Amino acid sequence: MRGLGLVWLLVTAVLAAASCGEAFTTSPASSSAGGAGAAGAAGAGGEGTSAGGAGGGLVGPDGGGGDDGPPECGVVEQACCSCTASSCSAKHEKCFSTPACVEMLACTTACGDNDLCVVGCFLEHGSGGVEMGVYSDCAAQQCAAVCPFAEPLNDCQRCTLPACEPEVEACWQSQDCWALIDCALDCQQGDSTCYQQCNQQHPEGQVLFAKVLQCQKASCSALCG
Repeated sequence: MRGLGLVWLLVTAVLAAASCGEAFTTSPASSSAGGAGAAGAAGAGGEGTSAGGAGGGLVGPDGGGGDDGPPECGVVEQACCSCTASSCSAKHEKCFSTPACVEMLACTTACGDNDLCVVGCFLEHGSGGVEMGVYSDCAAQQCAAVCPFAEPLNDCQRCTLPACEPEVEACWQSQDCWALIDCALDCQQGDSTCYQQCNQQHPEGQVLFAKVLQCQKASCSALCG
């Protein structure tokens, strides 16, 4: 299940790139050069999304378990499923009653350590990304011994994901937003010229990412610095 650990390396990039400062809140110069990097990611992610698609019929928290039986999750080990159903009941139920969250778990798990495949999962099933993140965070805190895939969020992420769910998921489902993030992570810290070049190359992604930062500042500034 190493794939879910890789997910959070990518997910946190959306929020960590806020350290790029105001460069991503300015209006981008018009350009249509962007998207090539993310298009490659989406192509490589195709295998992962196909694998995730096979998981679309996996049972939810109560599927197949019977009224008196333990919950069954399908995409996580039974011990993890039982633990999160008990210790993270609301977040567990939310994820496993949301098809896109189950599909994200299945898809990213099938990706293993293929980062580009994971990006493909976000592009296809990103509408379940926040629910998966909140579930994974609780699993990491309450059930780490039996949920080795789970990754905890930091305080900024715990605030931003639910507070800015529409903005974050819109970015996750955009090839150009992933391409912008990928470009920005290659810049040296504080290199505003590099950041502006990324903006110009990925204007659609810049608009989406700026909305994430604007929401984060409005809702979570005390926790995100």
